[in-house]
Order: sequence, then structure tokens, then C-alpha cells
Amino acid sequence: MTCGRVIRFLPGYLDGALPESLGPEAHASIASHLEACPACRRELERYRRIQRMMSAAARPSPPADLGVRILLAVSNARVFGGFGGRLRRAKDRLELVLENIFEPLALPATGGIVVALLVFALVYQVLGGSMPVGAATPDSPTNLLQPARLEALAGFQMSKLEEITRTGGQHPLLVEAMVNA
Repeated sequence: MTCGRVIRFLPGYLDGALPESLGPEAHASIASHLEACPACRRELERYRRIQRMMSAAARPSPPADLGVRILLAVSNARVFGGFGGRLRRAKDRLELVLENIFEPLALPATGGIVVALLVFALVYQVLGGSMPVGAATPDSPTNLLQPARLEALAGFQMSKLEEITRTGGQHPLLVEAMVNA
């Protein structure tokens, strides 16, 4: 084996975890190379020092509030999990955005609306106040929009239907009507 290849596999050699692709005789060939090569032995010694320093280092203790944070994460996952949770979270975000946008605009917008109404009232009084109320008469409706109606009946006396049936007579019925069509 070459020095470059041996140095690349030194951490695995030290841990006893060489890749299987090298085969079972790889450990023996690296060991024989290390016996013959002082540079690779020095590199192996550096890796051993790093290994000793790492094993001597104290393990970090978990934060004091780790349990609370885990419970909070589980609770949030239950509340905001699934479609309903996503919908609730989207609604909360939308409410927050709307509050942040509309609250600063509420007072100026209200003031603008009030001022616009006052200006409209003043302009209406100045321009529309000189016109007398009820001065214009409504137009008469056109005949195109009105249904036909009876203007007058015949100008002579007619016998009633009961008299005709009682006497058995046959009288011709004459109807004169004026229609405004």
C-alpha cells in the first residue's frame, strides 16, 4: 500500500472499522506498512493523541430546561399537527399580519373618511343648496311603458245580461271602447 492510501484509512484502522471493500487482509497490509514507514507511524500517533483527548473530554450535560422544551415541542406538534393545525397556524399568522398592517393605518384612515364626509357635506350645501326643493315636476310617463287601459265605455244605456236571458231575446251586443294604444 502507498502512504496516501494508508493515511486515508488510518482513522478506520485505529477504530477497527475499515471498509469491507478493502477486504479482510487490509488490516494486515496497513500494519506491515506502518512497521516500515515512520511518517505513517507519526500520523497514526497523532490520531491516537486526538482519540485520547476526545475520550478525556467531559461529556456536556443536557440543559436544565430540556424536559420542558421536549414537552412543549410535543404539545405544539399535537396542536399544530395535521390539516387542522396547519389551518389554525395559517389563521394565526394572517391575524398577526393584518393586525400589524391595519392597526397603524386605522387612525389615519378614519380621519380621512371623516374629512371626506365633511368636505362632501360642505360642497353639497354650497352647490346644491341654491336649488329649491320640489321645483322640478316629474315627467309624464310615455305610452310605450304603460299597459293599455280603458278610457271610456259606450255613451248609451245597455241592458243587463240577466234581462236578456230572462226574456229569452237575442240582442246583438255592441261594445264601443276607446283604448289609448
